[in-house]
Amino acid sequence: MKYYIDRCTRDEVAGWAFGDTRSARIDTFIDDRKVDLRTTRVVRHDVGDAYPQIPHSTTSGFRIHLPDTPLSKTKRMSSLRLVISADGHDDSVEFQLPSAATVEASRLIFWQTNRSPFSRSDGGDRGHFGHKVARTKGMDCGRHRQRN
Repeated sequence: MKYYIDRCTRDEVAGWAFGDTRSARIDTFIDDRKVDLRTTRVVRHDVGDAYPQIPHSTTSGFRIHLPDTPLSKTKRMSSLRLVISADGHDDSVEFQLPSAATVEASRLIFWQTNRSPFSRSDGGDRGHFGHKVARTKGMDCGRHRQRN
């Protein structure tokens, strides 16, 4: 089984995963509760090029869409665990994410299209707020696992 998590934000988790005989199954757990989240399969030509001997590697991409509602009603941070299974093997990857997120604030596009609240009165800007949000909300997951 091989997999890689490309991106993990409060809005989504994206990556790729496959076994020798088929694409991997991915189960999601929030705070140790199994949840069914909308998962989109994504064509990944880069993965197909890297693993041409695996016919289904091109279709191994995935994007898991996280809910806009709070992940927990009582905790500020929640754990998101992915259990990745293929060919009789399974592995898990866990992330800590903010439980609450408003739809607008959780989207990077909101910060890219709205002026920074720290703008100067002379019209100058002390920096674009979106860059800070991208560093704190968009975690560089970069998790890779190869099991032989």
